[in-house]
Amino acid sequence: MIRLAPTPSGYLHRGNLFSFWLTQELSAHHGQELMLRVDDLDTYRVREEYVQFIFEALPFFGIRWQIGPRSVADLEAHWSQKHRMQQYNHCIERLQKDGHLFACTCSRKQMRSSDASSGCVGDCKLITLQDPELPHALRLKTGGDPQSFSTLEGQGSTLPPYPEMKDFVVRRKDGLPAYQIASLVDDLHFGPWGIVRGSDLLPSTWAQLQLASLLKEQAFARIHFVHHGLINRADEELPNEKLSKSHTAPALQLTSSARSELKEEYLDWKRKEKAAAYLDRSRGSMRA
Repeated sequence: MIRLAPTPSGYLHRGNLFSFWLTQELSAHHGQELMLRVDDLDTYRVREEYVQFIFEALPFFGIRWQIGPRSVADLEAHWSQKHRMQQYNHCIERLQKDGHLFACTCSRKQMRSSDASSGCVGDCKLITLQDPELPHALRLKTGGDPQSFSTLEGQGSTLPPYPEMKDFVVRRKDGLPAYQIASLVDDLHFGPWGIVRGSDLLPSTWAQLQLASLLKEQAFARIHFVHHGLINRADEELPNEKLSKSHTAPALQLTSSARSELKEEYLDWKRKEKAAAYLDRSRGSMRA
């Protein structure tokens, strides 16, 4: 199984769609089922209309998944990340018990005013939190070791530590498990054969591999990864900026003309970017 894992913090955009199309092609080529996993844990950013749009847009653009929720109601009842909170917290407790975490009380204002690559800008790692009621995040004491993973073709590859992942958060100040731990636990829970994600998530792959190593969850290291090239904005002002919800990427339009135009753009993106190579290396007939 290869999974799609959209986060409904905004409407799906062209970059999401291109990644999903590529994922679907790769899953079909490798004889894997396609799974939809909606990362809806961050209740402060998730909105119902964004979730609903996932179930409208994916079928409209020909994305057919075999595993996962079929509707918002199905997601809420059976597949939502809220059903796995106990698993997230259990892994956080294991890391804390083994001494891999530290309490960080640094404020957002402190973080914004610092140019440090780590989110902890104080000496929190050196101090034991005396008042457990004081708002604090839990951060991982990250190491500097490279992390190894397998590519889609089964070849070994290595990732160096990323400065932006130094002492990353595993539990937020509001008590919610952070993205890295939740994503890892979900992948351990569902057991995908492959993960397809943009190259901007290479630091996340490194972070999750380190978490898996500390938790002695070797199954994660056996997953096959693809990190594809990014889809940039197509406007004149910011032609080389990646498409993302945080940069207000335009939402997908559910019209037949938009679908036709986007398919042509996708094929062109595969030709120009490395994405085509993930298909071409093992089957020349997939060349776009």
